[in-house]
Amino acid sequence: MTDSAIADWGERSVSYRGYDVLDLVRESTFTEVVYLLLYGDLPEEIFLADFRAVLAAASDGNDWSDESAWMSDLLDRLPLNVPLTEILRTSVSALAHFDPQPSDRSEDADLARTVRLLGRMPMVLGSRLAVIRGEEPIDPDPERSFPAQLAEQLTGSVPSPLLERALEVLLISVVDVGFSPAVQAARLAAAAGADLYGAVLAAAAIESTADRGGLAERLVSLWDERPWDDDAEGWVLERLDAGLGVPGSVFGGQAAFDPRCEIVAAWAEHLAAESGSESIAEVDRAAAELELAVVACGGVPGWDWATVRLLTAGGIAAELH
Repeated sequence: MTDSAIADWGERSVSYRGYDVLDLVRESTFTEVVYLLLYGDLPEEIFLADFRAVLAAASDGNDWSDESAWMSDLLDRLPLNVPLTEILRTSVSALAHFDPQPSDRSEDADLARTVRLLGRMPMVLGSRLAVIRGEEPIDPDPERSFPAQLAEQLTGSVPSPLLERALEVLLISVVDVGFSPAVQAARLAAAAGADLYGAVLAAAAIESTADRGGLAERLVSLWDERPWDDDAEGWVLERLDAGLGVPGSVFGGQAAFDPRCEIVAAWAEHLAAESGSESIAEVDRAAAELELAVVACGGVPGWDWATVRLLTAGGIAAELH
């Protein structure tokens, strides 16, 4: 882990802009945390209301009709077999051409770009999924939270309060996951002079590689099949001896404790227990069992593992992670 302008890592804690993440998860919404990250402090109510309005406008296709119509046409024409990670990468590149201030590289302009991207990307994702499903896109609802709208775009239905809150916890937790390959690519692109879109594209390019793109499916399949029978630790050690490792986990010097993963794991367990689906509950129990084995063998399940576990417990298909 490396400290950044956003996050600081202690031995057993992580903070954003000086606020302990555990406190933020308990007491703040994702939108409030986004404001904190962009502007340096948690918002007063009047500023939060203004920020919500700006974010809602960024999501509203009527406020960017030319851009959204062009984007909808693009999403309709792309082959149905293109993975969602590659769709998002293409969409970021396309959205850059509609920037109202393309030559302005000031901090204020980059903040505005960040809000626009944050508002637009769930709608882009939803529009593409509507094409795949043969349905009409779901219109944004400014009265509902960002996690609720994201969940509806992913699943096609209004989420339960539990899933909405679990996604909020996840989004807050994954704001800064350390010096991952995608983060490294974004930082290098920015350091080399790329604009905000270029930095995001660099990260998206890493996330859309074959190894990264299929990780959720591999993890869910692993948990579903339980190839370790009743000896998860033995199975992990055999994998390590064979040089294969365990998907979504790190071992040795790269392994570092992150309390946010424990929070996400607890919410995954809660979601699975409340799902009413024995198959979801069984997969989550398998994930927890293998997680303990990985830790016992000197490893740490990474952020991909935690994210996939929570989304799977929430009933969201692996190809949408």
